[in-house]
Amino acid sequence: MKTTFLLFILSIFFSINLEAQKDSTNENVQSLIFFNLGVQLTDYENLNLLLSENSYSTINNTNFSFGGGQLNLVPKMRIALMENIFYYEQTSTSQTINTKLTGTGLGFGIGYILLNKPKLKLIPYGGAAVNWINLNMFNTIPNGTTLSNYLISSTNNYQIKGTSYLFDLGIIGSSFISIDKETNDKMMIDFKAGYYIPITNAELAFQKTKLSETPKINPGGFYVGLTFGFSQ
Repeated sequence: MKTTFLLFILSIFFSINLEAQKDSTNENVQSLIFFNLGVQLTDYENLNLLLSENSYSTINNTNFSFGGGQLNLVPKMRIALMENIFYYEQTSTSQTINTKLTGTGLGFGIGYILLNKPKLKLIPYGGAAVNWINLNMFNTIPNGTTLSNYLISSTNNYQIKGTSYLFDLGIIGSSFISIDKETNDKMMIDFKAGYYIPITNAELAFQKTKLSETPKINPGGFYVGLTFGFSQ
């Protein structure tokens, strides 16, 4: 079901992208590579309850994220096509027990250029994303611990992985600065905000064994950030 949904979204995205390229013969498509920094407000509260009950350190719901991607603007059709990847990482410690979380997302979006000025654009958009989380719980070991002592110790190390599928709704406010008038190269600075809505709950697994009764989480959540891009 989830694989079918993702393939459906990708097929729509690439179909529109193809039509946009065909329709761009009379008016140039702006293609920009961008990098972004931001804050992501995830929801791991239900997972934190389980971690706390089992004496593991809990996860902060505020994550500093970074990433990048590509934005294609088609003025004639007033559409924007984007693909992006984001990443966040955090580690928390409670006494000698550590919890490390990493989140990686890959998304595709289609937007409408609501405000279409040469130096300013406003683009509400919608799309879909897949997110992979990696959760490691481990005990701190003293410096200089030998491999033999580590292997015979009672130290527990667990690694749990999960996959989530999300809707993405947001808005971009972009400002464009001309770099080279002859080549029409531009720099883009924009503010981006939105919300990732879980389609289904994350499937968590240890090694390749799926875990049942997993807590309801949102590894996406609210996000805000600044984006810096350059035309190709």
